Amino acid sequence: MRRMTCFVIALALVLGLSQCKKEQTNNQNAESHLVPITLNVNGGNSNSRVIVDPAGAEGYATVNFETNDVIYVGYNNACVGTLIYSNGTFSGSVEIPESDYGGKLHFYFLGGVGFTPTIDETNNTATVVISDQSSNYPVISYSPSNEAFTGAGAYSATLKNKCSIMKFTVRVRLQLQPFALRV
Repeated sequence: MRRMTCFVIALALVLGLSQCKKEQTNNQNAESHLVPITLNVNGGNSNSRVIVDPAGAEGYATVNFETNDVIYVGYNNACVGTLIYSNGTFSGSVEIPESDYGGKLHFYFLGGVGFTPTIDETNNTATVVISDQSSNYPVISYSPSNEAFTGAGAYSATLKNKCSIMKFTVRVRLQLQPFALRV
């Protein structure tokens, strides 16, 4: 009977300690600092999809965004949130502790329709495959914010394309060489 009592007490302690651990985890989540921000991207803001028009204005390709396009936000070498495009502006929340304010935000646009990036939070990397361009062109662009991060509010940036679009006209010339047939 004594062994049974010791077993029940030990079980109660284990369950009680694991319960405390769960409560601490929930309290840590309650202390996260989600900060709402908006991003005005200079140029390229029309309420259409991410379309790369190779024959855009003044001989340059133009980029237009589509509702629900995503910009990934980096800060202090980590991905801290995402912004979603709607009505001419990207908006969303970033998770940055107040003690870390003061640096530039870094904005990454990876792909567009048909080019979904793979995010590896463990290694802090994002990968997007752009090899299939049969139906649309990929857009990969980046820019730091024009302003230092001071908390909730509006920020601006001019995204710079980090991949190029090229058209190659390949002409194949076949030249037949005379040959002699020997029997």
